[in-house]
Amino acid sequence: MKTNLKFLKSTSSEAESRPVVVFIPGGPCLSSKTLSGLEVLNRSFDVVFLDPPGTGGLPDIEKQDFNSVLGSMETELKSLRRPIILAGHSFGGYQAAKLVEINQTRYVGLICLATPFLDETYSGLVEQYTKYMTAELRATEEKWTQNKTVESMRDWLASYGALYFTEETIAQGKKLLLEDKMSLQAFLGMSTAVKDQEKLLKFLEASPIKKLFLAGEKDNLIPPSLLEKDARTGGFEFHILKDAAHFINLNQSETVARLIENKFIDSKRGREP
Repeated sequence: MKTNLKFLKSTSSEAESRPVVVFIPGGPCLSSKTLSGLEVLNRSFDVVFLDPPGTGGLPDIEKQDFNSVLGSMETELKSLRRPIILAGHSFGGYQAAKLVEINQTRYVGLICLATPFLDETYSGLVEQYTKYMTAELRATEEKWTQNKTVESMRDWLASYGALYFTEETIAQGKKLLLEDKMSLQAFLGMSTAVKDQEKLLKFLEASPIKKLFLAGEKDNLIPPSLLEKDARTGGFEFHILKDAAHFINLNQSETVARLIENKFIDSKRGREP
């Protein structure tokens, strides 16, 4: 089961003395293309964007297994041979947290971008989906239910509209998803893989690694009011980004980068503690 690491070399002369920041996309089905804008972090760190199996042009794998995918991710990350800050968007944040649980000695930081953990957060997500249902979203969901293909899945997710994006970024976000090379098998096989979330958050709370959780003020899929309990339970430093939605990176990449730099770079020495 193959993943792909896209390495973006830093422009900073001190990057090699700092951890590598590795971004994992959400879904579970999206490629690293959906993390557009976060390349700005290469001014401070070496940055890696991870494409999970079946995404970003990699061949799709029938009946993807959550633990096997994690194992393939961990194998690829070993090749970096550097301390790692894992950063995951939405479901990718859950995968990042599980990687830390498997071997926390390899990782020095964890960043979750709009990541749901607790059952009550997922229940709230379902309520939000119903609340923001549009005719287009209902139609694409019905087509997906009747014929589960990568095309119908892509059309359905691109129709989330105000659930995913701010009013200003809906058109950009929809285009991004329609052009993404997604994994149908990841969505079919791993979207129900979340379990033992409270146990995982308690583990993270006790972990010595640095933890940062970012939520979008205008995230209509998983509002900050739901995500804050997840963040606090896991011992994360929690920030709400103004004028950001579920895909925080689309119009707030600079703010995201600055918060990561403030958390993981010692301003006095120009490097992480």
